[in-house]
Amino acid sequence: MNMTMNEKELMGIRVTVHRGTNQIGGCVTEYECRGFHLFVDYGEQLPGYEQTNLEIEGLTKGDVSHSALLITHYHGDHIGKVSELNSEIPVYMGKTGCEIYREFELHMAHIPGEEGKKKRMVADRVGKFRHFVPGLSFEVGPFKIMPIVMDHSAFDAYAFKIEADDRKVFHTGDFRTHGFRSKTLPSVIEKYIGKVDCVVSEGTNIERSKDAVTKSEQVIKKEFTEGFKENKYNVVYVSSTNIDRLFALHHAACTAGRMFILDEFAKKMMDAAANVDKLWGKSRFYHFLGGQQAPKVLWKDGVINDTFYQAMERHGYVLIARASDKFEKLLKKMPSEGRKTYLSMWKGYVDNPESPAYNKNLAEAVGKDYVHIHTSGHSDVESMSKLFKMLEPNVIIPIHTNDPEKFAKTFSEWNVKMLADGEVFSTNPFGDIPVHEEGDIVLSAISIAENQELDDVKISSVDENLKCWKLDYKDIGSFCYTEQAREALKYVRANKNVLAFEIWEECDFTLILGDVYRRDKTLYANLDSECTFASEEVAMAIMRLPFSWYLVHVKVMGPATKEALKKVHDEGLLDVGYNSFDEFYEHYEPISHYEPDMIVKPLIDIETFEGKVLCDLVPVRYLFPMDVVEQLQLKVK
Repeated sequence: MNMTMNEKELMGIRVTVHRGTNQIGGCVTEYECRGFHLFVDYGEQLPGYEQTNLEIEGLTKGDVSHSALLITHYHGDHIGKVSELNSEIPVYMGKTGCEIYREFELHMAHIPGEEGKKKRMVADRVGKFRHFVPGLSFEVGPFKIMPIVMDHSAFDAYAFKIEADDRKVFHTGDFRTHGFRSKTLPSVIEKYIGKVDCVVSEGTNIERSKDAVTKSEQVIKKEFTEGFKENKYNVVYVSSTNIDRLFALHHAACTAGRMFILDEFAKKMMDAAANVDKLWGKSRFYHFLGGQQAPKVLWKDGVINDTFYQAMERHGYVLIARASDKFEKLLKKMPSEGRKTYLSMWKGYVDNPESPAYNKNLAEAVGKDYVHIHTSGHSDVESMSKLFKMLEPNVIIPIHTNDPEKFAKTFSEWNVKMLADGEVFSTNPFGDIPVHEEGDIVLSAISIAENQELDDVKISSVDENLKCWKLDYKDIGSFCYTEQAREALKYVRANKNVLAFEIWEECDFTLILGDVYRRDKTLYANLDSECTFASEEVAMAIMRLPFSWYLVHVKVMGPATKEALKKVHDEGLLDVGYNSFDEFYEHYEPISHYEPDMIVKPLIDIETFEGKVLCDLVPVRYLFPMDVVEQLQLKVK
């Protein structure tokens, strides 16, 4: 039965953004290699976007036995739909983030009806997640995954380096570099990630001006400290899962000498970082101050006795509030003269009643006379640029953005690939190639190297038209049968630098197959080919110099017969590495072992640590006519 390309296992990593190429939130990204499907995030779409139901093979339908799901963090637009998935799909998430999200869902399970039932289902599903450890790689199918912690408004958020088939992809998740936990990112990237082939990057804030100033969390903490010192009674509406902001408010309240008051749910969220998280739990920032400065947890019934009321009057307070009847009733029982209300969330929730994101309850709770102190949980353009410079990817794929076109324009110095939802991008530089059982027959590409720095080789020429190029000899795949390699070659993508392809095989260090193909996949020469170049004709030759292959202008001097070899040896043009020519020829075998070598003379000056290269031996299949090379030059330009 003939298989389609989609049914075959393919080399390299294939990236498909099923949703998220032109919207913020609800992203679902798939990495596929050799028939295994690794998904990252499966969340709910944000309000205001056309709601879509995804039909994804290996995730929402079909065989899930070769699938797995990674969760970057606990925000609903990244995790909110996991309860709908087949329970046989293994889901991986950071332990602390997992516990925070489970507590959140259990807290919300009190909602009556279907909504509460759904929350309980999610909590049950999250309780069965598998946990990874930051900085420790783990394997899923053919993938090797390295999770690293990224600073974000969700605590315990992650990015992933995903490796397979000698390809490396970095999935940023949501991140920023202006938070409390951002300073270590450069060293973490250097130690655990390094350079990658592809970055799949969030672009939430790409619509903001390059010159827009992003406040740091340290600045936010300072502004709250100053506000709490000026105002005795303070109410802050903030997300209970924004752990960093909660601790910043705690420390700001303590510095200002105010009581820090919160309910049991918000305290549980903070406890997850203070008492559980192994990575950040040791930081003083995530520790509660003791004594009179310790957090004051409200009773479930919201009762405030005289002693507590008098303490609030004496010291003032900072109340961590949410838009609910419970807090509305509570605020009526608390000292309120000159009370200041703060919103420490995205302003879009309250400033436009026509917006899909508008939260009427929150808008009514904060009122009109509130102070907005907040900073984004997402990276600005400058921070993204710094990250890309650290990773040096060959291609960047934007997701989690409303404006991929602006992303591409902003980062025009990089190769930005704008995908449509559902479009497939192959990280294999040679395209989608079917996988076969590995064998001794190798399919390779001979390409002009991107990096033309010479390795211990000095090149000079008086004629600027005579050039030398450093080559990359890259193995694309190995096969058991020649026909499999030839079939795979049909699917290979010849990028602009490819000079030729070769299918070859060695047996006991002896070359028994060596078919060279042109860029257009037609056969150029093999071990049986005769040389078509006349003596003294100029050609291009692939020469093996120390540490690298090179493409060099040469003059063809003729076949490497015993007489011809002795002549160039006696003239001092060929260093044979033996005490005498006879000793050399006794051990000599043509480089290709079957096809005759040709003696060539470089038309440029080449000097290695072994001395000057005056002549060399090149197999017939590695000699190319000038017009073929000229065509390549046009493509390289």
